[in-house]
Amino acid sequence: MSSSKSSSCPAPCKWGKQNETEALKQYVLHKQNSVNAASCGFVVSQTSPWLGASPDFLIIDPTESTTVGLGEIKCPYSKRDETIDEACEDKTFFLSKVDGKFFLKRNHNYYYQVQGSLGILQLKWSDFIVYTKKGLHVERIHFDDKLWKQTMLPQLTEFYFEYVFPQINL
Repeated sequence: MSSSKSSSCPAPCKWGKQNETEALKQYVLHKQNSVNAASCGFVVSQTSPWLGASPDFLIIDPTESTTVGLGEIKCPYSKRDETIDEACEDKTFFLSKVDGKFFLKRNHNYYYQVQGSLGILQLKWSDFIVYTKKGLHVERIHFDDKLWKQTMLPQLTEFYFEYVFPQINL
C-alpha cells in the first residue's frame, strides 16, 4: 500500500486492517482448526445482479449440514484494549450480553450487513467475529429468509433502481 493511501486511512481503519489477520488466526484456533477459511472478493448476486457483497472470507465447516458459510470480522478500535465483557458495558456497542452470552444486536447495521451478504451469496450461515487485544467473540448467525425476502431485498432493489441506476451512463 502506498504511503499516501495509508496516511488517508484513519486510525480505526488502520487498526482494523492490521488486526484482521490476527483475528482470523485466533478464530481458526478457537474453532480448534476444524474449519478452513479462504479469502473472498466482491461477489455479484446470481439472482439479483444489481447487488453485490464482499464478505471477509468464506468458511468450510464440515460440522454443518451446509458446509460453506461466510465470515465477517470486526476489530473495534474504540474497544481494542477491552475484553468483550468490558466492551458490552457500553450500551452503544454492537454486541449485548444476555444471560452471560454475547450477541450481535439484531437492530444493528452489522446484522443487516451479515444478512445481506448471506442473501446475496445464497448461504445459510455466517460466523461473526469480534476481536480485541483482550478477547475474541464468535457468533454463528443463520440466514433469516423472511427478513431477506420481505424487507431487505425489496428495499435494496428499490434503492438501486431509484437512486443508482438513473445515474449510470449507459
